[in-house]
Amino acid sequence: MTNLFKILNASLFVLLLNGCGSSNNLNEETQKNEETQENGKKYAYLIDSAVEGVDFVTSLKGAGETDSEGKLEFNSNAQTISFSVGGIKLLDFNLSKLNKDRKIYITDLVGVDRNDTSNENVLKILRILQTLDDDDNASNGIRITQNIKNTLDANINIVDTNITTLSTMIKTKTSKDLISSSKAKEHFEDTLTKNLGYKFTRGLNWKGLTYNTVTSPHAYSSEITANGKIYPTGTKRIWLDRNLGASQICTAYNDSNCYGDYYQWGRNTDGHEKSDSNISNTQASDVSNVGHGNFIKDSTDWTRADNTGNIRIGNWSKIDGTSICPKGFRVPTKVELEADTIGLTGADEIKNGNDAFNNFLKLPSPGYRANFGSLVIQGFVGSFWTTSVSGSSSQNVEFSDGNKGSYSLYRVRGLPVRCIKH
Repeated sequence: MTNLFKILNASLFVLLLNGCGSSNNLNEETQKNEETQENGKKYAYLIDSAVEGVDFVTSLKGAGETDSEGKLEFNSNAQTISFSVGGIKLLDFNLSKLNKDRKIYITDLVGVDRNDTSNENVLKILRILQTLDDDDNASNGIRITQNIKNTLDANINIVDTNITTLSTMIKTKTSKDLISSSKAKEHFEDTLTKNLGYKFTRGLNWKGLTYNTVTSPHAYSSEITANGKIYPTGTKRIWLDRNLGASQICTAYNDSNCYGDYYQWGRNTDGHEKSDSNISNTQASDVSNVGHGNFIKDSTDWTRADNTGNIRIGNWSKIDGTSICPKGFRVPTKVELEADTIGLTGADEIKNGNDAFNNFLKLPSPGYRANFGSLVIQGFVGSFWTTSVSGSSSQNVEFSDGNKGSYSLYRVRGLPVRCIKH
Protein backbone atom coordinates (compact mmCIF):
# COMPACT_ATOMS: atom_id res chain seq x y z
CA MET A 1 0.00 0.00 0.00
CA THR A 2 2.86 2.31 0.86
CA ASN A 3 4.45 1.71 -2.53
CA LEU A 4 1.14 2.48 -4.23
CA PHE A 5 0.94 5.88 -2.48
CA LYS A 6 4.54 6.61 -3.52
CA ILE A 7 3.72 5.84 -7.14
CA LEU A 8 0.57 7.97 -7.03
CA ASN A 9 2.44 10.92 -5.44
CA ALA A 10 5.22 10.71 -8.01
CA SER A 11 2.69 10.68 -10.83
CA LEU A 12 0.88 13.70 -9.36
CA PHE A 13 4.22 15.59 -9.09
CA VAL A 14 4.96 14.92 -12.77
CA LEU A 15 1.50 16.13 -13.74
CA LEU A 16 1.98 19.32 -11.73
CA LEU A 17 5.33 19.94 -13.41
CA ASN A 18 3.80 19.46 -16.83
CA GLY A 19 0.99 21.75 -15.84
CA CYS A 20 3.45 24.49 -14.85
CA GLY A 21 5.32 24.02 -18.08
CA SER A 22 2.13 24.28 -20.06
CA SER A 23 1.31 27.49 -18.21
CA ASN A 24 4.69 28.97 -19.14
CA ASN A 25 4.24 27.93 -22.75
CA LEU A 26 0.77 29.44 -22.72
CA ASN A 27 2.11 32.75 -21.36
CA GLU A 28 4.82 32.79 -24.00
CA GLU A 29 2.30 32.01 -26.70
CA THR A 30 -0.06 34.72 -25.40
CA GLN A 31 2.76 37.27 -25.45
CA LYS A 32 3.69 36.18 -28.95
CA ASN A 33 0.09 36.52 -30.07
CA GLU A 34 -0.06 40.01 -28.59
CA GLU A 35 2.76 41.01 -30.93
CA THR A 36 1.68 38.99 -33.97
CA GLN A 37 -1.77 39.49 -35.42
CA GLU A 38 -3.75 37.02 -37.47
CA ASN A 39 -2.35 35.84 -40.80
CA GLY A 40 1.25 36.61 -39.76
CA LYS A 41 0.68 40.35 -39.39
CA LYS A 42 2.39 42.69 -36.96
CA TYR A 43 1.54 46.26 -36.07
CA ALA A 44 3.03 49.59 -34.97
CA TYR A 45 1.88 53.16 -34.41
CA LEU A 46 3.17 56.32 -36.13
CA ILE A 47 3.25 59.14 -33.59
CA ASP A 48 3.57 62.91 -33.67
CA SER A 49 0.29 62.79 -31.97
CA ALA A 50 -1.55 59.84 -33.59
CA VAL A 51 -1.13 60.39 -37.35
CA GLU A 52 -3.89 59.17 -39.65
CA GLY A 53 -3.60 59.00 -43.42
CA VAL A 54 0.13 58.53 -43.89
CA ASP A 55 0.80 56.06 -46.73
CA PHE A 56 3.24 53.20 -46.27
CA VAL A 57 4.80 50.43 -48.35
CA THR A 58 6.77 47.54 -46.86
CA SER A 59 9.79 45.73 -48.25
CA LEU A 60 7.40 42.87 -49.16
CA LYS A 61 5.26 45.26 -51.23
CA GLY A 62 2.48 45.37 -48.68
CA ALA A 63 0.81 48.78 -48.62
CA GLY A 64 -1.76 50.79 -46.69
CA GLU A 65 -2.24 53.92 -44.64
CA THR A 66 -2.20 54.64 -40.92
CA ASP A 67 -5.56 54.71 -39.14
CA SER A 68 -7.00 57.14 -36.60
CA GLU A 69 -4.69 55.75 -33.90
CA GLY A 70 -1.67 56.02 -36.16
CA LYS A 71 -1.75 52.23 -36.42
CA LEU A 72 -0.31 50.30 -39.35
CA GLU A 73 -0.32 46.54 -39.93
CA PHE A 74 2.37 44.73 -41.88
CA ASN A 75 3.65 41.25 -42.66
CA SER A 76 5.77 39.85 -39.84
CA ASN A 77 8.56 39.08 -42.33
CA ALA A 78 8.81 42.67 -43.61
CA GLN A 79 12.15 44.36 -42.94
CA THR A 80 11.48 48.01 -43.79
CA ILE A 81 8.58 50.40 -44.18
CA SER A 82 8.60 53.45 -46.46
CA PHE A 83 6.36 56.35 -45.41
CA SER A 84 4.95 59.09 -47.64
CA VAL A 85 2.19 61.69 -47.84
CA GLY A 86 0.92 61.92 -51.39
CA GLY A 87 3.98 62.66 -53.50
CA ILE A 88 6.13 63.65 -50.51
CA LYS A 89 8.41 60.77 -49.53
CA LEU A 90 9.20 60.89 -45.82
CA LEU A 91 11.69 58.25 -44.70
CA ASP A 92 12.25 54.51 -44.57
CA PHE A 93 12.09 52.79 -41.19
CA ASN A 94 14.06 49.64 -40.38
CA LEU A 95 11.67 47.36 -38.48
CA SER A 96 14.54 45.77 -36.58
CA LYS A 97 14.70 49.06 -34.68
CA LEU A 98 11.04 49.00 -33.67
CA ASN A 99 10.81 49.71 -29.94
CA LYS A 100 9.06 47.30 -27.56
CA ASP A 101 6.21 49.80 -27.14
CA ARG A 102 5.61 49.41 -30.91
CA LYS A 103 5.56 53.18 -31.34
CA ILE A 104 7.38 54.89 -34.20
CA TYR A 105 7.80 58.46 -33.00
CA ILE A 106 8.96 60.93 -35.63
CA THR A 107 12.37 60.99 -33.95
CA ASP A 108 12.50 57.17 -34.30
CA LEU A 109 11.66 57.52 -37.98
CA VAL A 110 14.54 59.96 -38.49
CA GLY A 111 16.88 57.74 -36.48
CA VAL A 112 17.79 60.06 -33.61
CA ASP A 113 17.17 59.97 -29.86
CA ARG A 114 13.46 60.19 -29.06
CA ASN A 115 13.90 63.54 -27.31
CA ASP A 116 16.00 65.13 -30.08
CA THR A 117 13.28 67.55 -31.14
CA SER A 118 15.67 70.05 -32.74
CA ASN A 119 16.91 67.77 -35.52
CA GLU A 120 16.39 69.42 -38.93
CA ASN A 121 14.62 66.44 -40.54
CA VAL A 122 12.49 65.86 -37.46
CA LEU A 123 11.29 69.47 -37.66
CA LYS A 124 10.62 69.18 -41.41
CA ILE A 125 8.37 66.16 -40.93
CA LEU A 126 6.61 67.62 -37.88
CA ARG A 127 5.87 70.87 -39.71
CA ILE A 128 4.51 69.10 -42.78
CA LEU A 129 2.30 66.64 -40.90
CA GLN A 130 0.85 69.28 -38.58
CA THR A 131 0.29 71.72 -41.45
CA LEU A 132 -1.63 69.12 -43.46
CA ASP A 133 -3.89 68.21 -40.52
CA ASP A 134 -7.53 68.32 -41.63
CA ASP A 135 -8.83 70.51 -38.78
CA ASP A 136 -5.59 72.41 -38.05
CA ASN A 137 -5.63 71.14 -34.47
CA ALA A 138 -2.87 68.59 -33.92
CA SER A 139 -3.74 68.29 -30.22
CA ASN A 140 -6.70 66.03 -31.08
CA GLY A 141 -4.69 63.91 -33.49
CA ILE A 142 -3.47 64.51 -37.03
CA ARG A 143 -5.71 63.46 -39.92
CA ILE A 144 -4.50 63.84 -43.51
CA THR A 145 -7.31 63.30 -45.98
CA GLN A 146 -7.13 61.65 -49.37
CA ASN A 147 -8.16 64.94 -51.00
CA ILE A 148 -5.12 66.66 -49.49
CA LYS A 149 -2.83 63.83 -50.56
CA ASN A 150 -4.20 63.96 -54.09
CA THR A 151 -3.10 67.60 -54.40
CA LEU A 152 0.47 66.72 -53.37
CA ASP A 153 1.41 65.24 -56.73
CA ALA A 154 5.01 66.45 -56.74
CA ASN A 155 7.49 63.59 -56.48
CA ILE A 156 9.96 64.86 -53.88
CA ASN A 157 12.09 63.44 -51.09
CA ILE A 158 11.82 65.39 -47.85
CA VAL A 159 15.48 64.85 -46.89
CA ASP A 160 16.78 66.24 -50.19
CA THR A 161 14.38 69.22 -50.35
CA ASN A 162 14.91 72.45 -48.44
CA ILE A 163 12.11 73.75 -46.27
CA THR A 164 11.53 76.82 -48.47
CA THR A 165 10.75 74.62 -51.48
CA LEU A 166 8.50 72.42 -49.36
CA SER A 167 6.69 75.43 -47.93
CA THR A 168 6.10 76.94 -51.38
CA MET A 169 4.86 73.64 -52.78
CA ILE A 170 2.42 73.07 -49.89
CA LYS A 171 1.13 76.64 -50.13
CA THR A 172 0.61 76.31 -53.88
CA LYS A 173 -1.04 72.89 -53.72
CA THR A 174 -3.13 73.21 -50.53
CA SER A 175 -3.32 76.98 -49.75
CA LYS A 176 -1.95 76.14 -46.28
CA ASP A 177 0.87 78.10 -44.66
CA LEU A 178 3.59 75.93 -43.16
CA ILE A 179 3.44 76.20 -39.36
CA SER A 180 6.52 77.46 -37.53
CA SER A 181 9.30 75.23 -36.25
CA SER A 182 8.69 76.39 -32.68
CA LYS A 183 4.98 75.52 -32.78
CA ALA A 184 5.58 72.10 -34.36
CA LYS A 185 8.36 71.35 -31.90
CA GLU A 186 6.28 72.39 -28.89
CA HIS A 187 3.39 70.13 -29.91
CA PHE A 188 5.67 67.11 -30.37
CA GLU A 189 7.40 67.77 -27.06
CA ASP A 190 3.99 67.84 -25.38
CA THR A 191 3.31 64.39 -26.88
CA LEU A 192 6.66 63.04 -25.65
CA THR A 193 6.06 64.47 -22.20
CA LYS A 194 2.57 62.96 -21.98
CA ASN A 195 3.51 59.53 -23.38
CA LEU A 196 7.06 59.03 -22.13
CA GLY A 197 7.52 61.50 -19.27
CA TYR A 198 10.27 63.50 -20.98
CA LYS A 199 10.92 66.96 -19.58
CA PHE A 200 11.73 69.84 -21.92
CA THR A 201 12.87 73.34 -21.10
CA ARG A 202 10.59 75.76 -22.88
CA GLY A 203 12.07 78.67 -24.79
CA LEU A 204 12.97 82.09 -23.44
CA ASN A 205 10.14 84.59 -23.68
CA TRP A 206 11.75 87.90 -24.53
CA LYS A 207 10.08 91.06 -25.74
CA GLY A 208 7.11 89.24 -27.23
CA LEU A 209 9.06 86.41 -28.90
CA THR A 210 10.08 82.92 -27.80
CA TYR A 211 13.70 81.90 -28.31
CA ASN A 212 15.45 78.58 -27.81
CA THR A 213 19.17 77.90 -27.54
CA VAL A 214 21.72 76.01 -29.62
CA THR A 215 25.04 74.67 -28.37
CA SER A 216 28.14 75.00 -30.49
CA PRO A 217 29.77 71.76 -31.61
CA HIS A 218 33.09 73.64 -31.50
CA ALA A 219 34.87 73.96 -28.15
CA TYR A 220 37.54 76.46 -27.13
CA SER A 221 40.98 74.94 -27.77
CA SER A 222 42.47 77.04 -24.97
CA GLU A 223 41.26 79.03 -21.99
CA ILE A 224 39.88 82.49 -22.78
CA THR A 225 38.44 85.37 -20.79
CA ALA A 226 35.41 87.25 -22.14
CA ASN A 227 33.53 89.98 -20.30
CA GLY A 228 35.33 89.16 -17.09
CA LYS A 229 34.46 85.45 -17.14
CA ILE A 230 37.00 82.66 -17.64
CA TYR A 231 35.98 79.96 -20.12
CA PRO A 232 38.15 76.82 -19.68
CA THR A 233 39.51 74.74 -22.54
CA GLY A 234 36.73 72.57 -23.93
CA THR A 235 33.92 75.02 -23.18
CA LYS A 236 31.17 75.01 -25.82
CA ARG A 237 29.37 78.27 -26.48
CA ILE A 238 25.58 78.50 -26.14
CA TRP A 239 23.64 80.89 -28.39
CA LEU A 240 20.10 82.01 -29.02
CA ASP A 241 18.68 80.04 -31.93
CA ARG A 242 17.93 83.14 -34.01
CA ASN A 243 18.73 86.85 -34.33
CA LEU A 244 17.13 89.29 -31.93
CA GLY A 245 13.70 90.23 -33.26
CA ALA A 246 13.45 87.26 -35.65
CA SER A 247 10.09 85.50 -35.67
CA GLN A 248 11.57 82.11 -36.56
CA ILE A 249 14.67 80.05 -37.18
CA CYS A 250 15.97 80.51 -40.72
CA THR A 251 14.66 78.21 -43.43
CA ALA A 252 17.11 79.63 -45.99
CA TYR A 253 19.90 82.19 -46.07
CA ASN A 254 17.50 84.74 -47.61
CA ASP A 255 14.49 84.01 -45.38
CA SER A 256 13.32 87.52 -44.43
CA ASN A 257 11.35 86.16 -41.45
CA CYS A 258 14.61 85.34 -39.69
CA TYR A 259 16.55 88.52 -40.44
CA GLY A 260 15.52 90.09 -37.14
CA ASP A 261 16.12 93.66 -36.00
CA TYR A 262 18.85 96.10 -37.03
CA TYR A 263 20.55 97.73 -34.04
CA GLN A 264 22.71 100.80 -34.09
CA TRP A 265 25.82 99.83 -32.16
CA GLY A 266 25.44 99.92 -28.37
CA ARG A 267 21.90 101.30 -28.47
CA ASN A 268 19.02 99.98 -26.37
CA THR A 269 15.83 98.38 -27.68
CA ASP A 270 13.68 101.47 -28.18
CA GLY A 271 12.04 100.90 -31.58
CA HIS A 272 14.86 102.26 -33.74
CA GLU A 273 15.94 98.66 -34.45
CA LYS A 274 12.83 97.85 -36.46
CA SER A 275 13.53 97.78 -40.19
CA ASP A 276 10.78 100.32 -40.91
CA SER A 277 11.39 102.76 -38.04
CA ASN A 278 11.34 106.47 -38.83
CA ILE A 279 14.55 108.40 -39.39
CA SER A 280 15.92 111.32 -37.37
CA ASN A 281 18.79 113.64 -38.37
CA THR A 282 19.84 114.68 -34.86
CA GLN A 283 22.52 112.83 -32.90
CA ALA A 284 21.54 111.73 -29.40
CA SER A 285 23.20 113.42 -26.43
CA ASP A 286 22.51 110.54 -24.03
CA VAL A 287 23.35 106.94 -24.94
CA SER A 288 21.10 105.51 -22.22
CA ASN A 289 17.98 107.52 -22.98
CA VAL A 290 17.68 108.68 -26.56
CA GLY A 291 14.13 109.91 -26.04
CA HIS A 292 12.61 108.40 -29.19
CA GLY A 293 12.58 105.26 -31.31
CA ASN A 294 13.83 106.72 -34.59
CA PHE A 295 16.82 105.45 -36.51
CA ILE A 296 19.41 108.24 -36.24
CA LYS A 297 20.99 109.25 -39.52
CA ASP A 298 24.61 110.44 -39.43
CA SER A 299 27.90 109.96 -41.22
CA THR A 300 29.63 108.10 -38.36
CA ASP A 301 27.75 107.71 -35.06
CA TRP A 302 24.21 107.97 -33.74
CA THR A 303 25.37 109.83 -30.59
CA ARG A 304 27.85 112.59 -29.85
CA ALA A 305 28.56 111.07 -26.41
CA ASP A 306 30.72 108.05 -25.51
CA ASN A 307 33.40 108.43 -28.18
CA THR A 308 35.43 105.52 -26.76
CA GLY A 309 32.40 103.24 -26.76
CA ASN A 310 33.04 102.10 -23.18
CA ILE A 311 29.57 103.01 -21.92
CA ARG A 312 27.94 101.14 -24.77
CA ILE A 313 30.21 98.11 -24.34
CA GLY A 314 29.09 97.97 -20.73
CA ASN A 315 25.47 98.29 -21.78
CA TRP A 316 25.54 95.46 -24.32
CA SER A 317 27.56 93.28 -21.90
CA LYS A 318 24.88 93.30 -19.21
CA ILE A 319 23.41 89.89 -18.35
CA ASP A 320 20.64 91.02 -15.98
CA GLY A 321 18.02 91.44 -18.70
CA THR A 322 18.18 95.26 -18.70
CA SER A 323 19.98 95.47 -22.05
CA ILE A 324 19.02 94.09 -25.47
CA CYS A 325 19.64 90.37 -24.71
CA PRO A 326 17.58 88.12 -22.40
CA LYS A 327 18.71 87.56 -18.83
CA GLY A 328 21.88 85.45 -18.76
CA PHE A 329 22.81 86.44 -22.32
CA ARG A 330 24.82 89.29 -23.86
CA VAL A 331 26.18 90.52 -27.17
CA PRO A 332 29.29 88.47 -28.09
CA THR A 333 32.84 89.67 -28.51
CA LYS A 334 34.50 89.43 -31.90
CA VAL A 335 36.56 86.42 -30.77
CA GLU A 336 33.44 84.56 -29.64
CA LEU A 337 31.43 85.14 -32.80
CA GLU A 338 34.39 84.43 -35.08
CA ALA A 339 35.03 81.10 -33.33
CA ASP A 340 31.67 79.73 -34.47
CA THR A 341 31.49 81.44 -37.88
CA ILE A 342 34.21 82.88 -40.08
CA GLY A 343 36.99 81.36 -37.97
CA LEU A 344 35.97 77.82 -38.86
CA THR A 345 38.00 75.83 -41.37
CA GLY A 346 37.73 72.64 -43.37
CA ALA A 347 34.24 71.24 -43.91
CA ASP A 348 32.76 73.86 -41.54
CA GLU A 349 34.30 76.88 -43.28
CA ILE A 350 31.93 79.71 -44.11
CA LYS A 351 32.62 81.07 -47.58
CA ASN A 352 29.14 82.34 -48.53
CA GLY A 353 25.54 82.71 -47.43
CA ASN A 354 24.66 79.05 -47.97
CA ASP A 355 27.58 77.96 -45.80
CA ALA A 356 26.40 80.34 -43.06
CA PHE A 357 22.86 79.01 -43.26
CA ASN A 358 24.12 75.42 -43.02
CA ASN A 359 26.13 76.37 -39.93
CA PHE A 360 24.52 75.20 -36.66
CA LEU A 361 23.55 78.84 -35.97
CA LYS A 362 21.43 78.94 -39.16
CA LEU A 363 22.71 82.44 -39.96
CA PRO A 364 20.91 84.46 -42.63
CA SER A 365 22.25 87.12 -44.99
CA PRO A 366 20.08 90.05 -43.86
CA GLY A 367 22.22 92.90 -45.18
CA TYR A 368 22.23 95.99 -42.96
CA ARG A 369 20.71 99.42 -42.47
CA ALA A 370 23.05 102.02 -43.90
CA ASN A 371 23.97 105.30 -42.20
CA PHE A 372 21.28 107.12 -44.22
CA GLY A 373 18.61 104.70 -42.94
CA SER A 374 17.93 102.47 -45.95
CA LEU A 375 18.17 98.68 -45.93
CA VAL A 376 20.82 97.47 -48.36
CA ILE A 377 22.18 94.20 -49.85
CA GLN A 378 19.60 91.99 -48.13
CA GLY A 379 20.03 88.38 -49.19
CA PHE A 380 23.66 88.98 -50.16
CA VAL A 381 25.61 89.88 -47.02
CA GLY A 382 25.54 88.66 -43.43
CA SER A 383 26.88 91.28 -41.01
CA PHE A 384 26.58 91.04 -37.22
CA TRP A 385 27.60 93.36 -34.39
CA THR A 386 30.03 92.41 -31.61
CA THR A 387 31.02 94.36 -28.49
CA SER A 388 34.62 94.72 -29.72
CA VAL A 389 35.92 98.15 -30.75
CA SER A 390 38.71 99.61 -32.83
CA GLY A 391 39.36 103.29 -32.13
CA SER A 392 36.17 105.24 -32.74
CA SER A 393 34.65 102.36 -34.73
CA SER A 394 33.17 99.04 -33.68
CA GLN A 395 33.77 95.58 -35.10
CA ASN A 396 31.45 93.21 -36.89
CA VAL A 397 31.67 89.69 -38.28
CA GLU A 398 30.71 89.53 -41.95
CA PHE A 399 30.40 87.09 -44.84
CA SER A 400 29.24 87.16 -48.45
CA ASP A 401 30.00 85.16 -51.57
CA GLY A 402 33.76 84.70 -51.65
CA ASN A 403 34.44 87.10 -48.76
CA LYS A 404 34.54 86.90 -44.99
CA GLY A 405 36.15 88.95 -42.25
CA SER A 406 35.80 91.25 -39.30
CA TYR A 407 35.72 94.96 -40.11
CA SER A 408 35.71 98.28 -38.25
CA LEU A 409 32.41 100.00 -38.98
CA TYR A 410 30.80 103.32 -38.15
CA ARG A 411 28.50 102.89 -35.17
CA VAL A 412 25.59 104.58 -36.92
CA ARG A 413 24.99 101.49 -39.05
CA GLY A 414 22.14 99.12 -38.15
CA LEU A 415 23.16 95.45 -37.91
CA PRO A 416 21.52 92.26 -36.60
CA VAL A 417 22.60 90.82 -33.25
CA ARG A 418 22.92 87.19 -32.10
CA CYS A 419 23.15 86.86 -28.30
CA ILE A 420 25.49 84.45 -26.48
CA LYS A 421 25.00 82.88 -23.04
CA HIS A 422 27.38 84.35 -20.47
